[in-house]
Amino acid sequence: MYGIGSLAMQHVYTGKNAYMAYTEQDIARLILKYFRDEISPSETAHLERWLAESPQNRLFFEGLDDENDILQLMAMEEQDEEQGMKTKLLQEIQKRIGMEEKPVPAIGGRLRRWYGAAAAVILIATSAWFFWGQGNLEESVVDLPLVKEEVQDVLPGTDRAILTLSNGQQVELDNSGRQVITDGELAIANNGGELVYAASDKTVYNTMTTPKGGQYKITLADGSRVWLNAASSITFPTRFAGNAREVQVTGEVYFEVERNKKMPFVVKLPGDARVEVLGTHFNVNTYNDETYQTTTLVEGLVRVTNAGAQVELTEGQQASITAKHTTDRAIKVTEVNVEEVTGWKNNLFVFNEADIPTVMRQISRWYDLDISYNGPVPSTLYKGKIPRDFTLSQVLNALKLAGVHFKVEGKTLIVSGRNKK
Repeated sequence: MYGIGSLAMQHVYTGKNAYMAYTEQDIARLILKYFRDEISPSETAHLERWLAESPQNRLFFEGLDDENDILQLMAMEEQDEEQGMKTKLLQEIQKRIGMEEKPVPAIGGRLRRWYGAAAAVILIATSAWFFWGQGNLEESVVDLPLVKEEVQDVLPGTDRAILTLSNGQQVELDNSGRQVITDGELAIANNGGELVYAASDKTVYNTMTTPKGGQYKITLADGSRVWLNAASSITFPTRFAGNAREVQVTGEVYFEVERNKKMPFVVKLPGDARVEVLGTHFNVNTYNDETYQTTTLVEGLVRVTNAGAQVELTEGQQASITAKHTTDRAIKVTEVNVEEVTGWKNNLFVFNEADIPTVMRQISRWYDLDISYNGPVPSTLYKGKIPRDFTLSQVLNALKLAGVHFKVEGKTLIVSGRNKK
């Protein structure tokens, strides 16, 4: 990737067609105006001339979805502006980022969309907010210099899973196209990342399992929709019969359950815990490396039971059960940030005062990596959002703004504090 400084001053027009010698700040300002859809026709002409100066200039411009180069762009802009320009720019982008992806005018015949570049800026801006210390935590905004460290890149997870049929046959699933899978006389549709079961007269059990670095969706025979996060599974019947609709899960799973008063929906968690619903939206997290099994209610009403204890949740509440290797199986109910809990389902990492181990567990599952700490675990707490379709290096470059350093060796991500190299 070319940096702004390596391109902006390379070419100067002379002679009768001379127009200006571009500085880094000039180019940065033009491109920022372009991303904000505020560029004038004359400024567009200047930018088009700069793009035409060399293939490297155009390659740089077309590669600006990378957050490091966007941040360099912001830094160049700040050199020429009074303090507070960064805040103004971020407020503008935040105002626009909630909009649907919006094409902006073409330059050189190429349509660009706002979202890619704007999301990268917001990613870094919000990731710079973090907390540290012990006791009463104080909110701090850190304006650290951009330090570009080489990190071996890893692609994000994708839609992939394994479907185990009733006869034990295993079928690999992905989002590459449409296919029909048969389990005896039952036909199952795999539609680009989502498995769909139609109504059936035959009741057999299937299991869907996602690996680390995988996720998948499924529509059950009753119309209920289920999202599986990485390293998760669900076992379910191909036809619901009797007095209840029962499924069994591991890992992290999000449900949108079809209402049926005559046949409650029951989710069996590892151990003795169960979640009972009529029709509602909720998230369960049962990863073995987490301290608690949690059920978080997004919409409706659920009842969580465990070893004789029972609670009912209202929207925004979470039921927590201590890890199964302890004797304490009480159910604790708390109010939680639902967006943080369900961000993965919306293709986001959402951190709300999350410590490094919490962040790294999510990184480990989604990028299929082991985590190792070089020295004491950094005490940084993160608050922000990061798109899950970013590569590992993009995510880590955001996290580094808080003074945490990373190195990838094979399948291991090594984490160290601000004083480590």
